[in-house]
Amino acid sequence: MDAIAGAYFARLGTNDVTLRWFDGGQTVILPDSNAPLWLLLPSSGELESSLQDYLSYDPTAPEGVGVGYRLYRAAAQPPAADRPMQLDGHTVAFGQDSRAEVVGQTLHARTIWRQGGGPRPAKIYIHVRDATGQIVAQWDGLGAAWEGWRQGDTLVQAASVPLPDDLPAGVYHVIAGLYDPTTNQRWRFADGQDGVELAQFARE
Repeated sequence: MDAIAGAYFARLGTNDVTLRWFDGGQTVILPDSNAPLWLLLPSSGELESSLQDYLSYDPTAPEGVGVGYRLYRAAAQPPAADRPMQLDGHTVAFGQDSRAEVVGQTLHARTIWRQGGGPRPAKIYIHVRDATGQIVAQWDGLGAAWEGWRQGDTLVQAASVPLPDDLPAGVYHVIAGLYDPTTNQRWRFADGQDGVELAQFARE
């Protein structure tokens, strides 16, 4: 869907519409704006459960936006993201409400990032590291088009990381960070660290 049909601007209540593209199965982008936020999803799609903390649907919102789509109005303030990271003068802030937990053999992570500048190629990484710093499991990705991640937008990313069946006993650290996939350079905090620990878990 490349544009909104003119007939639907009346449903939105405005023709001043700026689009954000993301996969609602793993990501949500919350613009820094007082304007209403509408979420368009395929009729067969569902938001990832951990993203629903930031979206409160208006049951009176119109549901028909054309074949195969549903329209919701989201009423949520973006979560705080106040730990800035920088790469070549470009700032993205990390959100303290980020978290991770292990359920069975899968690590479920949710990370929060606020765009401080213009769009730039970016991917999030989630590493599971052992006590020596060795990576034993990882996820890399971004569930949105980086070109549309605009200044002031808060991006909430959910990720699922399968853990090895033969993971040895020990304590493991879950680390998240952000990097430019065209150069593999990482954003860094003011202290030089290029990642943040989301959680620890133990295997016995």
